[in-house]
Amino acid sequence: MYEQARTLWSTEDHDEADRFDAWQQTLNATYLDWDINKPDPARQQPKGFNASVSTHSFNEFTFVDCRCEPFQASRRATHMRRDDREVLGIQLVLSGREAMDIGGQEVQLAAGDILIWNNTRPISFSVQESLHKLSMIMPLARLRHWLPTSWCTIDNKIASSNPSGQLLASFMRGMQGQMAMRQAGNGDALIEATLGILVDAVNTIQNGGEDQSLKAAQMLRIRQIIASNLTDPDLTPLKIATLARISLRYLHWLFADEQTTVSEYVIQQRLQRCGRELANPLMQSRTITDIAFSWGFQNSGHFSRRFKQCFGASPSDYRHQALSPMASLAG
Repeated sequence: MYEQARTLWSTEDHDEADRFDAWQQTLNATYLDWDINKPDPARQQPKGFNASVSTHSFNEFTFVDCRCEPFQASRRATHMRRDDREVLGIQLVLSGREAMDIGGQEVQLAAGDILIWNNTRPISFSVQESLHKLSMIMPLARLRHWLPTSWCTIDNKIASSNPSGQLLASFMRGMQGQMAMRQAGNGDALIEATLGILVDAVNTIQNGGEDQSLKAAQMLRIRQIIASNLTDPDLTPLKIATLARISLRYLHWLFADEQTTVSEYVIQQRLQRCGRELANPLMQSRTITDIAFSWGFQNSGHFSRRFKQCFGASPSDYRHQALSPMASLAG
């Protein structure tokens, strides 16, 4: 049975003189601890500061619908030392404007933009116009399992013009409409669905979008073909070349600047998928061998050796380390 919690908070439930102090407490309870500056009286609405927050939590997944007027806040090293967990936040701006500084990188957000943040770096922000935003909050470790080497270098902003970002925005808006009606929720499934769409958007940005060269575009197509056929144990370079309708020699030429071979790339992609599933609580009932073979490995000993080389731990130790924190939280 899944743990579920819902909260609905508004400044309208507080006296005008107490509204901002109550907002500080609510913000900290929802988005970790912040130092908050009171808004400029010259920019404040005649009725004082107003804000509202609705949260729906399913295990380790929290969906937040927040409205607020202009104010400023920051998180520094002192806040980070007090954190008892590492979290990932995905934020969609529905209306208004917000300026962020994440580890020294400035980000401007407007309607339709998506922000990706985590609590491992200092953050400050300024709400510049009355803001309405949706946020998804989940364990940062889950993103690390999807992007083990690049999670900390992805762009903080997905612009509203990004097609894959538009898909994620549509997903979040759909979640907004369903939350009030949802009677039970599987937080792990919601996390995996969200991260799948997010990683697709991130990969679109990193692969150059519409400005790709011909070779980059061809490599992107090859990667997509490989990703679609990873479960095939007979996925050889020759088969990949045939599916791509190019020669084997040309396929190897495409990989010449990738610092890896075609076969090694396939193995690494399979290992990443296996690592993701070993860390997924929904996959606890599956054996390690079943997961390995489902992603195209044919020898359990070879899989275990390659997995330890990649992740620094055996598959069983990796699964135990990944799931133990979740198990202790659930208990």
